[in-house]
Amino acid sequence: MTSLETTRDDQGRDLLDRYEKTLDCVHCGLCLSVCPTYEITRDETQSPRGRIHLMRAVTEGRLAWDAETARPLNRCLGCLACESLCPSGVDYRHMLETTREELHGKGLDGSVLGRALRNVLITHLVSRPGRVRAVAPVLRGLQRLRLDRLAAKLPLLPSPLRALADGAPMIPPRRVRRPLPRRTPPSPGAPHRGRVVYFSGCVMPQLFGELQHHAVEALAAQGFEVLVPKNQTCCGALAAHQGNMGLAKELLETNVEALLADAPDWIVLDAAGCGAALSEAPHLLEGRPGRAAGARALSEKVVDILDLFHRLDLSPRGFRPEGALPSTPFLAAYDAPCHLLHAQGVDAGPRAVMARAPGVAWVPLEGAENCCGAAGIHGFLFPEQSRAILEKKLDQLERSGAQILFSGNPGCLMQWRQGVRRRGLDVRVEHPAWLL
Repeated sequence: MTSLETTRDDQGRDLLDRYEKTLDCVHCGLCLSVCPTYEITRDETQSPRGRIHLMRAVTEGRLAWDAETARPLNRCLGCLACESLCPSGVDYRHMLETTREELHGKGLDGSVLGRALRNVLITHLVSRPGRVRAVAPVLRGLQRLRLDRLAAKLPLLPSPLRALADGAPMIPPRRVRRPLPRRTPPSPGAPHRGRVVYFSGCVMPQLFGELQHHAVEALAAQGFEVLVPKNQTCCGALAAHQGNMGLAKELLETNVEALLADAPDWIVLDAAGCGAALSEAPHLLEGRPGRAAGARALSEKVVDILDLFHRLDLSPRGFRPEGALPSTPFLAAYDAPCHLLHAQGVDAGPRAVMARAPGVAWVPLEGAENCCGAAGIHGFLFPEQSRAILEKKLDQLERSGAQILFSGNPGCLMQWRQGVRRRGLDVRVEHPAWLL
């Protein structure tokens, strides 16, 4: 029997939709040139067209999902560079989403340790921002005692746990992790430009709280009233990427209510992955009673903070690391987050805003459109693969001569900072919102 004949009606519809999508792929092979996993393995099953072939074969009953056939799907970073390049318009993201949901339900979404690690990090921690707040000071204490460095060097510890210990970002002091104000009025004298809701997310307040305060101040300085709803929660991106669509939809429904309650003109984000997840609301909540209108309204108002500056032709204030503009501009490079460039199709706007920012001089970065290997918690689950992808990016960064690297996603920032630290490069890694 085929997969379509052995599933419930609702799952069967998803599988039929996936099967029809696989037929759009003509196996031309253009995607091979941009697929990070194929580039480091030269394994056809680790390419987009190879993965699509596996999906089709399983749906037709020629193969069955097992640990071997599932492995290439689990190892996909979901960077969607293949979608940007595909001449046939193949909807790879939703095929991957349906497949990972199926593998998640069958318990084939990785090793036992990998599934346990995902369950702890995503289901029980990251998806609950209150728990992230509670855990942050504990992690900071362990880091100050350097116990994380000790754990990263234990040879008997499984590689995903060593990667987690080694790759966990430094938790900043409590004063940096202070909550954002619920309401920030427009700065005195600034033209009133409307009301925005600022989506703070789950990990950004604890890891990059100072940046978020700066971003809110930058919006207020431009004349926005900035609201930070108390009931907002994790965007659900990590849950969706790992196939836990039930949790992803639950979080998205909560955010639809919380983010639209005050009728904002815009919903502003500083994380590309969160923006991509919230933009997918109409697709994810399709068919849920009473959710369609809210999902559409949410996705229409979601905007990356740099893209908002571009749409409204607002002038950035420039990079001021010590409070004043440097006399000599820093040499800066920009690495485009996959879920801003490929998932949302946003690139020209942020680049235009950054180009106008004083205090920096831009240098080209080869491969800036390619994935850095972070992909959520992918770097913890497949550390060797993630590091191999990053190594090439680090080579390109060194050749650029940049003193600062900007990238607008927390996972990318953590990945780059880890790589720069390991290689001993004298390069700062920052979020481009510091330019505003």
